[in-house]
Amino acid sequence: MTGTSNNIITLRRHDLDNLKTFLAGLVVLHHTTIPYGGSPESYLRSVVVHGSSPALLAFKSMNQSFFMGTFFWISGRMTAHSLGKLAPVSFIGRKLLHLGVPTAFYTLFIIPAVRAVALPSWDLTTIRQDVLRYWASLGGVTGNSWYTATLLVLDVLAALAVMTRPLSRDLSSDGKSRDRKTTAASSPTVYSRYNSGSENNGQLAFPPAPLVEKWAWLPVALTSFLIRTQLPGFPGGRAWTPLNLHLSFLPQYVYAYVMGYRSFHDGRSRIYGPFDHGDVSGEDAHHHTSHRGAPSLSLGASIAVSAGTLACIVVPAAVLELAVGGGISKDSLVPAVLEQVSGGWNVSALLYSVWNEFSFVTITPALMAYFQQNYSQRIESWWWKPRYSYAVFLGHNVVSMAVAVAAESVCRGLLSTSSWARSFFLSRVWNMTGPSVLTVVVGSAQVFSSFVVGKFLVEYVPGLNRII
Repeated sequence: MTGTSNNIITLRRHDLDNLKTFLAGLVVLHHTTIPYGGSPESYLRSVVVHGSSPALLAFKSMNQSFFMGTFFWISGRMTAHSLGKLAPVSFIGRKLLHLGVPTAFYTLFIIPAVRAVALPSWDLTTIRQDVLRYWASLGGVTGNSWYTATLLVLDVLAALAVMTRPLSRDLSSDGKSRDRKTTAASSPTVYSRYNSGSENNGQLAFPPAPLVEKWAWLPVALTSFLIRTQLPGFPGGRAWTPLNLHLSFLPQYVYAYVMGYRSFHDGRSRIYGPFDHGDVSGEDAHHHTSHRGAPSLSLGASIAVSAGTLACIVVPAAVLELAVGGGISKDSLVPAVLEQVSGGWNVSALLYSVWNEFSFVTITPALMAYFQQNYSQRIESWWWKPRYSYAVFLGHNVVSMAVAVAAESVCRGLLSTSSWARSFFLSRVWNMTGPSVLTVVVGSAQVFSSFVVGKFLVEYVPGLNRII
């Protein structure tokens, strides 16, 4: 992975670093929606929000369709780069430290802390009893550590594949060597000479994205639907206990990881989708401001397409609700849609599976291209840094819960002291806009607080920066 800054060659992809930081913040905001009607299940439920919020459910669904898959794509690419430098055994050892240890610590201590913050009483007896009940019920990893645990499994499998196939090691070395050669030839004059048909053209003219990368999302969607028929549950089917993984999302994660891994060897700087046209050349792979190989849809257009097609999932459920004599209202339609898309042999579950993968291959290429073109340089900020994003991902639950509890305390105070506030929180305007307003306000505080705490953990806790 390469990038250029002030004519100094570096092996960092700052656009991917910045993208990971953005995704970590989006994960925090994604979880902000839970107490405000964005999920049927929550440790904490707001006293000023009544029922589910269609807007937040749509927001969460769109996030879910691409952000974790994008994480896996980046991780797959980083794994390919690491296996080009490290022996597989050394690589596995590092992953056990950087992924295995945080997974165990998160499962054993972070989630109990989140539960403790949400308890109605904070006396030691209540907290101790809740922690002991939690530990006794453990059957595997919990919470966000499903990602680190799943990534650890994929990374170990990749390393084992390299160990058992010597050719894979050669490919890793060749990919690293080609990356250096392309970077060394990154000036416009040299590149144009190679690209114009010189004898070295074959070394730098990277192949176009294969059809499998543009259209494999269709069988991925079908596989996800078939899993959902056997393991129904919103949004991704019932979680598989050892990894706390919603198995209907696993096909996308494996697909994204493999495509990220191959992108390093093939010289492609991002994932391809059905709206991509043309080849991604070495110039696109290493000059992040280049528009060559850019997706046909802009980021805004891709989000609009995803949001527009999401409505197609609601139509079959609405028709069914009318057929059985129900009404079209938030209180009746939202539960009906959730029940349908949760799984089983029905049209809504199939459409949701197709839409989820379609959104991934629509939004992710545009998002990656946007960061290549606009955020390919190091961002100088005292709190918003890629270095803190892993700590934010793992530790934000406790911070976010503390902020949410504080916000609830304010809301309860308003309800108990102001008749105007009580009337406002029961009004139709608040019912329509309140969940979104709370998500933006509380979510902003949670994102900022999570990054500040992440900075503290990485910068000031001895030895922790060697793990995360």
